[in-house]
Amino acid sequence: MRTNDLAASAMAGIMIKALFNHRFKKQRLMSISSSKNAGVLIVKPNGRLDTHTSPEADALIASAIEQGETRILVDFAVTDYISSAGLRVLLKATKQLKQAGGAFALCNANEQIREVLEISGFATIMHCYGNLEEAERMMAR
Repeated sequence: MRTNDLAASAMAGIMIKALFNHRFKKQRLMSISSSKNAGVLIVKPNGRLDTHTSPEADALIASAIEQGETRILVDFAVTDYISSAGLRVLLKATKQLKQAGGAFALCNANEQIREVLEISGFATIMHCYGNLEEAERMMAR
């Protein structure tokens, strides 16, 4: 290959990688819905809870705590993945609510999220329920 061909090939590779990263990052955007039932704020992250999306989750939960919420449930029914950044959000909320005499719990974790919670030890410091109905019942007490 000539030098020009090598440069063109390298440039094409860079452009393909940039396009892939741009599209991949767009797919990683997250939305969070919340609702309240029987005095429990239910936070439902949609997608990945990672470095790119955890600030949104942290802001929503921190704001709710500042506004007086004392019982928060994170429903992972539509969450695919959690990273250490997502775990920090959960730990921060757990600590804040414990200091306020409140409660924090999780439910509907998929296999990957359950494994991360177990390996990290978070499953021993947070209540983790199998489904939303069980979690709501236990938190309403």
